[in-house]
Amino acid sequence: MSKKEQKPIEYEQVTIKVPKQIMTFLRSQAMLDNFSLEEEIEYRLLDDVRASMEAMSGEDLINSLNVGPIFYDVLGDERYKPVEPKLKTEN
Repeated sequence: MSKKEQKPIEYEQVTIKVPKQIMTFLRSQAMLDNFSLEEEIEYRLLDDVRASMEAMSGEDLINSLNVGPIFYDVLGDERYKPVEPKLKTEN
């Protein structure tokens, strides 16, 4: 299944308070990573969530929440790349 054939990721927007010094750091990291500030925060949040989920119960939790495609689309984590279904061939 290609990225274009996958269902789009549904997002929610939230407002959070972040200390000014942390935002200064995140802005500088975003520039170094060539990300927008929003992309930097999204990447870091998802990367942290992925690591936490993997540490808790690994693939079972990721599969049950169906977040593997998000880790692939947003983070580029090849471990979660969707697998093309194999077509049965007659012998």
